[in-house]
Amino acid sequence: MSECVDPIVGKILAGWRYDISGLASEMRGDFKRLKRETESGKSAAVVAAAPDKTWPRLGYARSAMLLAAVIVLVTASLWLRTAPPPPRVLSITQLTHDNRPKSTLVTDGQRLYFDEVVGERSVLSQVSAAGGDIAQIPTPFTNAFLYDVASGRSEL
Repeated sequence: MSECVDPIVGKILAGWRYDISGLASEMRGDFKRLKRETESGKSAAVVAAAPDKTWPRLGYARSAMLLAAVIVLVTASLWLRTAPPPPRVLSITQLTHDNRPKSTLVTDGQRLYFDEVVGERSVLSQVSAAGGDIAQIPTPFTNAFLYDVASGRSEL
C-alpha cells in the first residue's frame, strides 16, 4: 500500500508551494485511482507483500543502544551522587610549646605565621612548619595584625 501512496506524497511535497489549486485536483484524481485499484484488487499484491525484515532488527539494535545508554547514565549518576568519606586526622604534630593562644594562621609553605598576645600587645610570630621554637617578627607598630601572605610569598 505504501508503494501506491509514496508517489502521491512525493508529488505533494514537491509542488505544494507553487500550484495549490492544480495540485488539489491532481491529488483528487490520484486518490480516486488508488481507491479503484484497491477495490478492484489490482494493488492487493502490493498490500500482501512480505514485510521488510531489516526494520525489526534495526529497532532491536536501537533499543539495545538506548538501554545501554540509560544503564551507563544511571550508574554514573549514582556513582557521582555518593558522598566521599569524611576526612580523618592521621597524625598531629605539636608546633609550639608556650601555651599562648594563637590566631590568624597563614603559611608560605615552609613557615607558619600567626598573631599572639604577649603581655598586652598583639605581635606577629613565626614557627617552622615542622615545629620548633617561636620567633617574633619585629614590627614598628604597637599592635600588629596578620591578614594574609602576599602572592609572591615574600611579604605578610
